[in-house]
Amino acid sequence: MGTEIADLEREFRKELREIKQSLEFVNKQYEDMKKECASVKEENAALKVSNDLLAQEVDRLKAQVRDNSLKITAQDQYSRNKNVEVKGIPVEKGENLLNFLGKVGVALREPIGCDS
Repeated sequence: MGTEIADLEREFRKELREIKQSLEFVNKQYEDMKKECASVKEENAALKVSNDLLAQEVDRLKAQVRDNSLKITAQDQYSRNKNVEVKGIPVEKGENLLNFLGKVGVALREPIGCDS
């Protein structure tokens, strides 16, 4: 009976050691996961800050594009302020623009030369 008790005690100690090792392994895994989670949270916070800065930059660039578009439109209109648009006259094949302008000048009683 004494050997049976000693055997049971040995078996119990062995199982207790295995349980302790398992708990230590699980605890190590848990601690590693906590560290990884904290790292991911820090990275996420940094990405949010970066995202906010990029969103502000996008808004600034959109406003700049709008301003530039308005300036280009104004410059295009200014560059055409002395242009004359003639409507209602059919286009003839092989027509000479200078001759055509001369005819327009005669019709308007205003001479139009090559330097005009």
